[in-house]
Amino acid sequence: MIDVWNIAMSNPADPTVLQIDGFTMRPLQFLDLEALVSIWADPEVTRFLPSRGVSIPRENAERALQSFIHHD
Repeated sequence: MIDVWNIAMSNPADPTVLQIDGFTMRPLQFLDLEALVSIWADPEVTRFLPSRGVSIPRENAERALQSFIHHD
């Protein structure tokens, strides 16, 4: 059973960061661009995206990441 209280309090200094058993989930940052470009270049990944298996160019990944970061 997951202890919800410990998850919520895993990083009280920054409540947008979730840490569970060595896994950390945080908001995207611009430094994530290279990882996103690499992931979106893989047809096995993009087959689940609207591009339907076509690699997403770096420029599109950068634009998308900027949109994700600035989305309120």
